Amino acid sequence: MPDKYRLLHQWLLQFNWKERYYLVDHALDGFKLGSPFREQLGDEIGIRVPANAFAAMDYHLDWIYAAITLSAEGIESDGHWETPANVATGKQLDTDLLVVFELDQITHIVMVEAKAKGAWDNKQMRTKVARLTEMFGENGNRWGGVTPHWVLMSPRPNRKYALDYWSKWMKKAENPDTPYWLGLRLPSQLSSLHQSDKNGKPTDGGDWFTVKTKPNS
Repeated sequence: MPDKYRLLHQWLLQFNWKERYYLVDHALDGFKLGSPFREQLGDEIGIRVPANAFAAMDYHLDWIYAAITLSAEGIESDGHWETPANVATGKQLDTDLLVVFELDQITHIVMVEAKAKGAWDNKQMRTKVARLTEMFGENGNRWGGVTPHWVLMSPRPNRKYALDYWSKWMKKAENPDTPYWLGLRLPSQLSSLHQSDKNGKPTDGGDWFTVKTKPNS
């Protein structure tokens, strides 16, 4: 049977149909994680993230599930299989950044959920948490030799959501009331564009436009 990590890496590459990934990869001479981010992420999850970690953006959860399933079975080529485990849902649930690497014969699958504006809420979270629990189990140990991690990333911590429906592996073991979280660096101020009326009041279909700028402090 082929090496499972090599096979998982192969399937992750082959499922990756995101044009933006290949655009960034081409324009920046490689889709690679920078040293500061690897250190930041490693400090948060408590594991060193190697320079050769696989990384992808806007990666569908179905693709992750399929890649793990196929590599666990040692499947290297196309085929069709019954899906009692609900591998292919056809839904567009994804992770903003996927980081996968092997360390001490354990494959770590890190999914980073980013938000630059606003806050996560329970409606947003529940669907994704349910799917991730289906994929990895309540304790994150469904797949031998595979450890999942879920990390939030935003300019500042926000807690408009609850944690009582999250799986255990999504929360810090030493503090179950705390998610894994990274700070997201943004410009000092950002502007938003709105349709408006002639007085500058935001109005759908308005004949004017308004710009509002806010500091990110």
